[in-house]
Amino acid sequence: MPKNEGERSNQRESRIRNDIQIVPIILSIFAITACIILFFRQYQMQKRLYDLEGQMAIITLEMTEDSKRDSRLVDAQTSAVVDSWGTFYEDREIRLAEIAAEELAAQFDPEKAAHKVYLTFDDGPSEYTEQILDILDEYNVKATFFVIGKEDDESLRLYKEIVDRGHTLGMHSYSHKYSEIYRSKDAFVKDFEKIYTLLTDATGVEPLFYRFPGGSSNTVSKVDLHICTEYLKSIGIIYFDWNVMSGDANTNGVPVEDLIYNSTADIETRATSVVLLHDTATKGTTVEALPTIIEKIFAMEDTAILPITTSTELVQHIN
Repeated sequence: MPKNEGERSNQRESRIRNDIQIVPIILSIFAITACIILFFRQYQMQKRLYDLEGQMAIITLEMTEDSKRDSRLVDAQTSAVVDSWGTFYEDREIRLAEIAAEELAAQFDPEKAAHKVYLTFDDGPSEYTEQILDILDEYNVKATFFVIGKEDDESLRLYKEIVDRGHTLGMHSYSHKYSEIYRSKDAFVKDFEKIYTLLTDATGVEPLFYRFPGGSSNTVSKVDLHICTEYLKSIGIIYFDWNVMSGDANTNGVPVEDLIYNSTADIETRATSVVLLHDTATKGTTVEALPTIIEKIFAMEDTAILPITTSTELVQHIN
């Protein structure tokens, strides 16, 4: 029995020693396995990182290519185009200028400008009226036309065209004959009623503004013009003279340079400038000068071109 007990004791010791020897091996296996798992996960993460970097590189490349394509597209779009006169314009530059003008217009209130300019055209309509209207449209400018009485179809059409394009249509007498208009108050009233009726019927709009032929301070009238101004006031008609003369009133073919200078030289010295221009068949240089007159006014700081309205500061030679 003791021997058997001893053997069993030895066997237990042997198993314990074997177990003790196996434990490090098992721990080593676990450690190695854990390292392998960690390594594999790290490898997967590294591979995913490389994949992401690759995708980013592809996206960057695509964005670069898109940018190049956009650049080529812009270059194509900005290639020079030729207008009917053969002048080259770059579409991009034109659009940028338009955007700048739109942004400036959005910030600028013409009614609050320090210098307000009113371009007025007397004696029309004429063969130049349509051209004048087109120039004004090109610059998005509204003006005032003091017209005389003409009953041919083209003139009737032009009266309405002036109104339809957003300009102010005023009266400048029917006949424009001083000897008839200024013979007496009755003669003045008769002429006034004739031009008033003509324009109302032609346009559907009752005209509110009047300009005396020769101005309210003319010296040829046989009737006291204060009587005429009081009559206009009594029926709600506002009369306007001018304080800027372009120089085309009494002379035909005035040089374009002179018209430009006369029309713009002193605008920045006054709050309100009513510019006297003419719309007749003999005033071709006035039409030629008009675009530059507008451009020079636009270039002035805090200055706006407006049509005459009931809120316009009065410019009158007599009160």
